[in-house]
Amino acid sequence: MNLKKLQTIWRVPIYLPYLQPELTDDILKNAEKQIGFKLPTELVEILKIQNGGYIRYKFPELPQEILNGIGPHFPSLTDFDWEESKEYVSFELDGLVPLDGDGHWYICLDYRENKENPKVYFIDIECDNEEEIAGSFKEYLELLELDIENELVIETEDSIENTAKLLENILEIKFSEPDYFNSGYANYQSKYKNSWLWLTPNKVTAGFVRENDKRYEELKNQMNSFSEIHPEIDENYLFLELSEEDLNEEIIKKLRENNIRINFLTEVIEQKSGLIEQLIKWHDSDKHTKIIEKIEAIPESELNYELKNLLGRAYNNNSEYDKAIKILLTESENGTEDFLWNFRVGYAYYHKNEKDKALPYFKKSALSGYEPAKNYEKWCIEELTPIIPVNIPRSKMTLNNIAWFFSKKFYDDAEKFNQEVIEYQKRIYKTDENWKPSEIVFDVPELQIQYMSWITKAADVLENETLIDEDQDVFEKYPNETEHQVEIFARLKADNNKNFTALEFLLKTHNQQANKELGDHVFFEGTDENLQIINELPTCYIACGS
Repeated sequence: MNLKKLQTIWRVPIYLPYLQPELTDDILKNAEKQIGFKLPTELVEILKIQNGGYIRYKFPELPQEILNGIGPHFPSLTDFDWEESKEYVSFELDGLVPLDGDGHWYICLDYRENKENPKVYFIDIECDNEEEIAGSFKEYLELLELDIENELVIETEDSIENTAKLLENILEIKFSEPDYFNSGYANYQSKYKNSWLWLTPNKVTAGFVRENDKRYEELKNQMNSFSEIHPEIDENYLFLELSEEDLNEEIIKKLRENNIRINFLTEVIEQKSGLIEQLIKWHDSDKHTKIIEKIEAIPESELNYELKNLLGRAYNNNSEYDKAIKILLTESENGTEDFLWNFRVGYAYYHKNEKDKALPYFKKSALSGYEPAKNYEKWCIEELTPIIPVNIPRSKMTLNNIAWFFSKKFYDDAEKFNQEVIEYQKRIYKTDENWKPSEIVFDVPELQIQYMSWITKAADVLENETLIDEDQDVFEKYPNETEHQVEIFARLKADNNKNFTALEFLLKTHNQQANKELGDHVFFEGTDENLQIINELPTCYIACGS
C-alpha cells in the first residue's frame, strides 16, 4: 500500500466511539511494553494518522472491518486475553496480538516465531483453525483491496435533495425521509421494482456518534467538520446502490437517457486515480508546468479538492504564488483541518514575503507533527520578531562571517540562491557586506564535507555519500530503531575543476543536506578553514546549531 493509500485507509465518517486519543510516543511505548512486542512501523504510522476505527480496505474473503487503536476505549489493541480461548484451539495463542476480531475469529500480528517482524494470521477459534495471510504487516497492507462492490456514482454538482427529486420523476419512485441514524449522513431509501435503492452523499460529516451511545454528550461536538467517503472522486458526487444488483444496467440506461452522468464507482475511481498517478509522476520528475497545463485543461466544474490541492502545489513549485493562493483558498472550508492544505497556503504566502499571513497556516499544519511546517513556523516567528543587531563574526574566510539556515528546499538556480543568502544576511546582520559569493574559499578541485543528520533507511545516503566508519553498520546494530543519528562524508567536485567559491560551496552543501532530517540543528555556524585529509580527500566539517 503506497503512502497515498496509507493516508486514506480510514473509513469516513469516523465512528467516534471507536476512536482512541491521539497516539503519542509515551502511549506507544507503554502499549509495546504491555503487549511485550514492538509494533510494525507501518502500523504505527497508520495509528498516528488516526488511532483506531473502521477501514476502507479489506483482505479478500475475510471479515475484517477495523484496525484496533491504542487507548482506553473499546476496541483497543492492548485489551485482549487468550486464557478462555486456549481450551478451544490446538495451536499456540501466546504471541498473537489481535488487530480485529469478534471473539469467534481474529486477524492477528503473529510474534510466535519472529519477535521483530511479525507475520499476519487469521485464526478461527470455533473451527480450531489458523492461517497465515501475510509474511509481514507491510505485505498485509499491500494485499488489502478497496472495499467496493457494485455501487454506482452519479457525477453531479447538484444537491442530494434536488437529485432525489429528479430520480423520483425518472424512476417513478418515492424516497422516504432521509435516515441519519446508521451512518451519520443522509440516506435516502426507496423501493424500485423488487429491489431496495439507496441514495447517499460522498461529502459527509468527518465523524459521527449515535444519540443512544453512552458517550454521545462527550463526542457530539466532533461532528462539525466534513470529509469524503471516497476522496478519490469529487466531493459533490452521489452514490446509488441497489439490493438487486442485476438491475444496475437498467438503472444506468434510464438515467443516462435523461442526461444524468452515472457510472460504476470502480470505473470512476480508476479514471480519477489514473490521472492522479500521472500528476504524481510529473511532480516526482519536477514537471510542474505539465501538471498545471493538465489540470487547467479540466473544466472547472470537475475540479475537486484533491486536484485543486495538486494544482496549488504545482503553482508553488513554479513560483506562481498568487495563483497558488487563489486556487487553494477556494477550498478553505474543506482544507481547514488538512495539514497539507494549510502548509501549501502558508508556503505561498511565505515566498511572497507575507510572513504574517503565512504563520497561522504553518501553525495549524505543525499541530499535526508535520516537520516541514514546524521548520517554516519557526522561521516565520524568527523573521517576524524585531531584530536586535548582532555582532558580525570576523574571520579570514567568508563562510565563517555569514549566517545561513539549511532547509529542505533544493536550489537549482545559483543566482536565486545567492539572492536568498543576501536577504538572509540583511535580516540577521542588517547588512550583507560580509557575503562575498565570488571569493575562493577552497583552492582544490574536489573535497568532502562531513555533517551530522538523522536517517531512516540506507537509501537516505546519496550516491556521493558514505557513513563514517563508526556508523557503517548502524542498521545492523540497531534494527529496531526508526531513526539513526549518523555522521556523513559527502564528496563534492568544483564546477571548474579547480576551486570552490563561497557561493558554489554553500549551495552544494545546502543541496547535499536537503533530503535529510537535521533536527533543530539547521543554522550554519561555519566550517574548517584548513582542510584535513580523511580517506585521501581534503575534508571540512559543517558546524550547525539550533
